Amino acid sequence: MPACINGFVLELNARLVEQPELLVTAPLMEGFLAVINPSAKTTLAAFKKIHAATSGETLLEEGE
Repeated sequence: MPACINGFVLELNARLVEQPELLVTAPLMEGFLAVINPSAKTTLAAFKKIHAATSGETLLEEGE
């Protein structure tokens, strides 16, 4: 996802699929696009490797 910050996407707001108007009516609360960890040290390639090896059931340890 193109963004003006570097980081790791932790969550995407699924509510926007059914209620896209939240982007305009409540952009700072229910209308958020994503939760991003700007200081994530884990790269996308490393996450994909972990995700594939564990069938998507992962919790990253702090500091990874």
